[in-house]
Amino acid sequence: MREPHVHSEVGQLHTVLLHRPGAELKRLTPRNSDQLLFDAIPWVDRAQEEHDAFAKVLRGRGVEVLLLHELLAETLGDSRARAAAVLAGVDERAVGTDIADTLRSHLSSVDDEALAEILIAGMTFEELPAAEGASLVRRMHHAHDFAIPPLPNLLFTRDSSMWVGDRVAVAALAMPARRRESAADRAPDAAGRARDQDGLSFQTEHGFQIFADAHDAASLSDKKIMLAFFPFFPYYLD
Repeated sequence: MREPHVHSEVGQLHTVLLHRPGAELKRLTPRNSDQLLFDAIPWVDRAQEEHDAFAKVLRGRGVEVLLLHELLAETLGDSRARAAAVLAGVDERAVGTDIADTLRSHLSSVDDEALAEILIAGMTFEELPAAEGASLVRRMHHAHDFAIPPLPNLLFTRDSSMWVGDRVAVAALAMPARRRESAADRAPDAAGRARDQDGLSFQTEHGFQIFADAHDAASLSDKKIMLAFFPFFPYYLD
């Protein structure tokens, strides 16, 4: 089998990672779209049709198309990957200790496919396990508020990860609504696709942390990549 690697932005494409739009986009409403970084409510059925047509064209040209949802579900069969995904999926600071414990227990009990769906599509307070009905935190939230936020931006797979040579770099996404995407991208490492992973975040000489989306990076050769940071000045790494 060909060892995965990328040394060029313009070479022949052999394998690509895509995410088929799904239930996470159906979570978008006029009330939450700004928070989830969408300017408008997408037409999900049309988005799926366009995705399927694009994937068909790629396969027709001999490109191996990997789907993130399928890789995530496959990876969750590994006990360590599942534990890490459950831990990353629940923000105890947002929901409180009691709900966090209930959520972790519930997520640990569902099958791999269901867990992958929840981690991507999210879960509202209305959908929490019935045993959590007496929680003060739950009563303070609207039924359609998110106990686990969805990841509608996950369809932009080039933002959250990229290959650098024979390694995967998972981005440290700056926007809070997108940071959990990094955990979804790290998980398929257990499926044997990635040899190593490093975060695309950097520390300046003055101690400030710089976040970089993966689409801000370009492979120039097997030994050099170019990064663009706001306000879009280039930075070269050998």
